[in-house]
Amino acid sequence: MSTNNYLTTEDLYYSTVYGGGVYKWDRQELVQDPLGGNNGENLLSPLLTNLITGETYFIKRMNCNYVLHNKLRRRILNPPDRSNILWPSDMVNLSDEQAAQCSLFVAQEYTETPTLVSEKKGNRALLFPYGGYPPMINGMRKLAQIKQLSWKNPEIRNVAVQILRAIDNVNKDGYVYEDIHLSRIFFRSDGTVYLNFSNLVYSFEDFISDEATPFCHAKAGEYPIEFAEPALVRGIQKSFDFNTQNYSLCALLFYLFFGQYCYDGRLLTGYVDDSIQKHYVKFRDYHKMPVFIFDPQDQQNALGAFDEERQVIELWEECPKILQELFIMTLSQSNAERNGKVVNPPPSTWLRCFDQLGWITKKKNDKEDEV
Repeated sequence: MSTNNYLTTEDLYYSTVYGGGVYKWDRQELVQDPLGGNNGENLLSPLLTNLITGETYFIKRMNCNYVLHNKLRRRILNPPDRSNILWPSDMVNLSDEQAAQCSLFVAQEYTETPTLVSEKKGNRALLFPYGGYPPMINGMRKLAQIKQLSWKNPEIRNVAVQILRAIDNVNKDGYVYEDIHLSRIFFRSDGTVYLNFSNLVYSFEDFISDEATPFCHAKAGEYPIEFAEPALVRGIQKSFDFNTQNYSLCALLFYLFFGQYCYDGRLLTGYVDDSIQKHYVKFRDYHKMPVFIFDPQDQQNALGAFDEERQVIELWEECPKILQELFIMTLSQSNAERNGKVVNPPPSTWLRCFDQLGWITKKKNDKEDEV
């Protein structure tokens, strides 16, 4: 606390990236994550002010060793286009007292029993600009506003296009986004997508450098299991790569277009999904039997004759062949288990297909619009 208008050590936060980066906190202003979402609501961060520029920042804690610190430092110094993704501007060390003031974290836990905030560790924090964010809702709430998950629904096609564009732009800037979950994807009022920063954002350099494996190793509970690659969940694939991102995107697109998870067929009959615990039990076994429900070579997991399943079958039968081929290629069991060479279609491939189908049209002012 400041004494006689002087700031004490606990009021100051020092950058580990920039030599002149010093931030103050007046110990009164605590703010929520401006994006909100499942990882931000009701959690608080001190509002820091840069002593030189006067700019304000909120912070998110994370555990950070020496190797990870250097990687994060390079990310801060080499940001992508910030219009597509929340990105850190700086990093600071935290004392125990300072850490206790922040309940926001970079990592999101995808487990049935998340760690209590009071028990979470985090000796460093990333700084994010606080102001200037337009109203946004996350993908889970966005889908709740849409009546029908179907590739025939223009709203759903637009959702798919905007997600693909945002991740494609991040890829073009040299980064791979592995946190494919609707709670991490935010929609502005104009429909465009803004991605939350994540501990599951990697640079392409991470995948080819000698230090890649420790940082990219997949740990159960730290990535969203619903759209994860079965090879990753089961430990066949030991680390993230560009193909794991693209597999997850394909699985998400299938869910958006058909309202059904790609392996949720006859083999999972009897599983109940009405609680967090049962949800994770179901999806643990879901990845043990990755037989695509529309695999033309393997019908053991095909959908049955219930009315809801018939609707999904009809959607598939009427789906453009070019999309069927991409889904079958990516979601087939041999591909999902990495049996052989894997080249999953990136966002740009899907966008080209949508363009060929006439789902992306250009207006007279050359701006693109989804139909």
